[in-house]
Amino acid sequence: MNIDTFKTTSKDQKKFIDSDAQVVIWDGCRGAGKTCAGAIKAIQSIEKQKTGVIISVSNKTIIQQELDKWMPANKVQRISSNQFVLNNTRLLILNFSEVEQRLRSLEISWIWFDLINVHQFSEMLDTAIFGRLRSEVSIWITTLMYGGGVVEYATLKDFHDIYGRN
Repeated sequence: MNIDTFKTTSKDQKKFIDSDAQVVIWDGCRGAGKTCAGAIKAIQSIEKQKTGVIISVSNKTIIQQELDKWMPANKVQRISSNQFVLNNTRLLILNFSEVEQRLRSLEISWIWFDLINVHQFSEMLDTAIFGRLRSEVSIWITTLMYGGGVVEYATLKDFHDIYGRN
């Protein structure tokens, strides 16, 4: 399989993948295709030469399986179990515990948090991440909290104004 053969399975999956919002959150049920959608969105960004980081709260293996399923094998160089290069653009997969330490040194265009609690993410913004990210970095969040569908925020500030601590 490759990304060209991918067909969305729901309107939420399509909305998440197609979103140009700086912060997009898909809060969906188990098996809805959130991790698959995140992998597709990541590959599309890499194909546009946009370097990114995937942060896995639960299991990096599931994300790696989705990436392996959809990335064009003849164009991918696997550097390690958590690092890929596609079209001269690097993709790094981190565990949640590695985030603060590793984000300091990376020049990235996007971050995808898979299965993170939105309030956990908000706390990260308040502590480590918010001050270190360039203002134009896109953030994608897939979560299982309430099943509320896809929500878009035009800017990181818009998201932070709602979820951040005052």
